[in-house]
Formats: sequence, structure tokens, C-alpha cells
Amino acid sequence: MRRVVFLMILVVSFIIGSLAFAQETIKIGVVGPRTGPAAATGKAFEEGIAIALDHINAKGGVLGKKLEVVFEDTGGVPEKAASAFEKLATRDRVPIVVGESHSSSALAEIEVANRYKVPFIICEAWHDDITKKNYRWVFRAGPVNSGVVDFYIAPFVKEHGFKKVAIVRENSDWGVGIAERTEFNMKNFGLPFITLKVERESKDFYTELTKLKAENPDIILAYIYGTGLHFFVAQAHE
Repeated sequence: MRRVVFLMILVVSFIIGSLAFAQETIKIGVVGPRTGPAAATGKAFEEGIAIALDHINAKGGVLGKKLEVVFEDTGGVPEKAASAFEKLATRDRVPIVVGESHSSSALAEIEVANRYKVPFIICEAWHDDITKKNYRWVFRAGPVNSGVVDFYIAPFVKEHGFKKVAIVRENSDWGVGIAERTEFNMKNFGLPFITLKVERESKDFYTELTKLKAENPDIILAYIYGTGLHFFVAQAHE
């Protein structure tokens, strides 16, 4: 979050310095899921940025301008995310947007950001394709799927000598992307693996857990986001 706030202040300072801003308050757009399986992430974005802006405003704001948050719920739905971003760009006329934790939503939002030329700092969406297009207005403040797998997950599996790997991934852009990168690494290691697909909003994983028990893997890599992961872990411990 500290990195996001720093980038946000940097971009806002540039915008204020380059353009004539008559208003005393500068609105900052924030996108994220207030609803859906990852609603807790959106709430964390909103609360974290609000705390940061309170601190910034108490010290005089940015170049004498107070900052204000305008939050839009994306719900983890690409169409809703694109509409939310467009509202921020055209109706609220924010000079910058930050946030997002769903890769599917971010992939839709970057198109709107590029079209309206609104700087977009993505916090938590990991899909590699988000920044592969090299859009001038899109910035990433967090990791990418390939980096997380290549530098953390795959070395962990190899160094601990696991002989059989189970991959459980949700049916989302993030889930598919990170699972495919994991499979690529496992093939390079010559390690046998199985991949199970689950619904992103599922709350019942007993069928998949029964299959996993029969396969008896040395490690399970569960690429499930939000509340679904809580249900998966809880049911696995029953």
C-alpha cells in the first residue's frame, strides 16, 4: 500500500503541476470489489487508502490540494468494472484511478484507462497480460503471475523435494494464468502434477478434496481467491 500511495502522489503532483486545477479538492478514483468473493480486498483498499489520505491531508495535501476518495465497486465482474472505471473517468472526472484485485476486471479496466487517458495504478491484479500491452496510462504496483511462480512457488517446490504436485485453480484469468505458469515450471522440473478446476464462487470443494485424497500429492497449490480459499482450507481440515 505504501508503494501505491507513493506512486499515486507522484502522478497527482505531475498532473496538478501540468494542468490548471481550480478546485481545492482532487478526487482519487478507487476500483475494487465491495461485493463478491473478494469483497474483503476491496474493503481493505478503501480503508487503507482512506487512512493514507487522511494522513496526507492533515499535512496539507499535495501541492496545497486536499485529496478525496471516490470508490466504485467492481464486484469481480469485467463488464461492471469497465463501467465503473468509465464513470470515474467521465462523470467524476478523476485525474487518477488506483486499486483492483481481480485480473479479469483489470484487463477490462485498462482498455478504458487507455481510451480516456486516465493513469491507472493496479495494486493486486497479477495477470501478466495487464502490462504486456505497454499502455502508457497503466502502471503496476504489485507482482505478476510469472514472477510469483518463477521466483517463489516453483523454487519452493523444487527445494523441498516434493515429488508429486496438485494444482487447484479457479476459473478466472488469474487462476488460469498462474496455474499454466506453474504447470510450465513443473514440466521443466520433470515433476508429475495434476490440475483440478473449480468455480471461482464455489463454497463446496468436497468433490475436489476427495480426488486429491485419492491422488495423495506431496503438496497442494491452491489458486483460489477470496472467501473460496477459506472454504477450501476449512473443508480440507475436516
